[in-house]
Amino acid sequence: MKRKIKLSICALLFSVMFANVSAQDCDISVRVVAPEESGLTKSAEDFLVKRIGQISNNESFVLGEGSSLAIVPKLICLTKDVLPGPPAKYSLDFELTLYLIDVNTGVIYYSETMPLKAVDNSESKAQISAIKSLKPNSPQLLSLFKKGKEKAIAYYDANGANIIIKAKKLAAMKQFEEALYTIIAIPDCSKYAEEANKETINIYNLYMNDICNENLQAARSAWVAEQNESGAKKAAQYLALIYPEYGCYSEAQALYEEIKKEIKSDKVFDQNLILSDIEIEKAKIQAARDVGVAYGTGQQPNTTNIFGY
Repeated sequence: MKRKIKLSICALLFSVMFANVSAQDCDISVRVVAPEESGLTKSAEDFLVKRIGQISNNESFVLGEGSSLAIVPKLICLTKDVLPGPPAKYSLDFELTLYLIDVNTGVIYYSETMPLKAVDNSESKAQISAIKSLKPNSPQLLSLFKKGKEKAIAYYDANGANIIIKAKKLAAMKQFEEALYTIIAIPDCSKYAEEANKETINIYNLYMNDICNENLQAARSAWVAEQNESGAKKAAQYLALIYPEYGCYSEAQALYEEIKKEIKSDKVFDQNLILSDIEIEKAKIQAARDVGVAYGTGQQPNTTNIFGY
């Protein structure tokens, strides 16, 4: 196949990208996890998660489904009064605590508590009005984002080596999705970022080698179904995932030659298979992250023991 592949580009790519990244320059993926027992109406609870997500998507964090880092709210209603009308109104006082946690280990990196209060025509409306009063530039939120981020990075700086070892052990047991989910948690501004990214590609290569035959079979099926340019394009999408270091590469190359001979052109493959060194490594690291995120999305975070609900 026509490819330009130099696996050593991995080290160069990530050393250039991450060598001088500081905590202030690094985006960290975070998700918002709804509290298990908020005491809110369903509409108010949904709005709480949405509101915190909007505020959290800033220069310190980016929202990422499946992230191991999460902001978990704990809302306590301190007082609830019904004011005589007409119309009667509900007056609510809340204490909101936001925890920045690791949903897998239960480690709490940082927390901030702030008051919320509102008066409205119904209890649900008063709850939503109180949540609306949560301001992005409040001192507590600014502190949560700044100090929480610093403490999260410090945690990975202190534990990055053990996290990488754990990911390697999972990969050795062919638990590739969990291994990738484990290792991609290390942020790009951790001192272990370069090592983690290298190992991410190593694990992804093992993973792809393990499913190499699946991609090869998919390519064959696409080509058997349509032995024309359309089928060649579909087959090329799967063949593009098979690199020379994978076990079924020679068979994939033979299929490529067969298809090229049949359609008397390799322009279909030129577009799909000829990638630059950096494009290949970027594609690998992104694909590896996608696998890890997909695994993490399917994991249900357990906050019960953390907050004692």
